[in-house]
Amino acid sequence: MSSEPCRLFVFRHGEASFRAATDFERLLTPNGVRQTEKVVAHLSEAFNDLDQVSTELWASPLYRAQQTAQLVSSHLDLPVQTRDYLTPDDHPVAVVDNLIAAKSTPRNLILVSHMPLVSGLIAYLQEGHVRPQYSFQTSECVVLEGSDMLPGCMTIKQSFY
Repeated sequence: MSSEPCRLFVFRHGEASFRAATDFERLLTPNGVRQTEKVVAHLSEAFNDLDQVSTELWASPLYRAQQTAQLVSSHLDLPVQTRDYLTPDDHPVAVVDNLIAAKSTPRNLILVSHMPLVSGLIAYLQEGHVRPQYSFQTSECVVLEGSDMLPGCMTIKQSFY
């Protein structure tokens, strides 16, 4: 285990339009783009303290999360890695199981996803149970820090919205 803490940036996608054929295809609204750019500016300042080599950007495959992740990517110069288990219907335990199973878990991870997954993930990593208590705004990014990205091992350090 490294002496440096792990940091997980849990980012809910920006405000999305309901005008789409399917939930998967919903796009960010102009306001959603503005919200996200504002949060990314704050995130960029926090990012200056991180080792970019050990930082990854993961996102849900849904369009609105991909758009949000691309805005993050363009500011932080990180490639977007799409993860199929980051959709609104996925379970926080599955996300953590995938983190544990990864060949190389990054020390710093920016994860772009949806409610209710993001709220449940925070509860699971802080408290060790999946009882969502954190109410995310669109384009909100919550920073968790801990010794490892494991249930009950992380605490909220800050939030950008």
